Amino acid sequence: MDALERVNDLSAADWFRKNVDSTDNFESRGGNYVTHCIPNVFESYCKVFHNIYEDVSVDDHSITWDEISKRESADLDDPVEKLIHDATTVYGGPFDPNNLKRIRWSELAARYGLQFHPEYNEDSFSRKFPTRSWPRYLIGPDEGMLDNLTCKEIVRSIAMATSDFDLSQQCFFLYDVIATTNYESDLLYKGSFKNVFDTPKLEDVSGTPTYWWPDDNKWILCTDWDLTFTLIGGSEAFIASIISNPELECLLIEPSNRIDYKSDTVNS
Repeated sequence: MDALERVNDLSAADWFRKNVDSTDNFESRGGNYVTHCIPNVFESYCKVFHNIYEDVSVDDHSITWDEISKRESADLDDPVEKLIHDATTVYGGPFDPNNLKRIRWSELAARYGLQFHPEYNEDSFSRKFPTRSWPRYLIGPDEGMLDNLTCKEIVRSIAMATSDFDLSQQCFFLYDVIATTNYESDLLYKGSFKNVFDTPKLEDVSGTPTYWWPDDNKWILCTDWDLTFTLIGGSEAFIASIISNPELECLLIEPSNRIDYKSDTVNS
């Protein structure tokens, strides 16, 4: 199979969808955990942090994205549009990709006196900044999608972890309804392992898949629409291969680890 094929029957996802915890009643259950995305059926788990960049063209590290935003909104005539514009806290905006240099989450955490740990998230940084808006010199991580370079490194790690690795192995690629363009239903596609690089080209979805797994269900990746990291479950050897890739920034996690914006109680 050389191209992605739309699968109308979503039952291929039942094996994990029926085994993840319910997402109802956020407050009463005490937040979202790994098991709300990936079932507790694997030997090992990790989270892969999406890339953060420094804009080396910005010399003033004190100016923030919301300050830039408010300067721009001064020219808006519509008072409602101006209010919405000013109320938006951001950690990214227009930038020149040629000016970007990657900085690791752990390095940035050390810079701001924060402890880097399994329940760390982008809000750990936001709480450190007076207005919760990030400095303009930082380009925050993508939510809900993998950039091409990170995706390639994950693929390379999977290949190294699988002794009988085959690029033609069949995989499923599932997009949650919120990651589709019509917001009507989840969309499922099937193709070869290498077809993951073709998923961003699909017309009815946005970015990379929410879930991605092989037809033997031996591992699974989850890039939830609301998260700035990707969750992966598999065998110990499989996860060890992901963790050992120096191009990826990963941490081992447990199914019981919290993953929502309130997850970091260490740096609170």
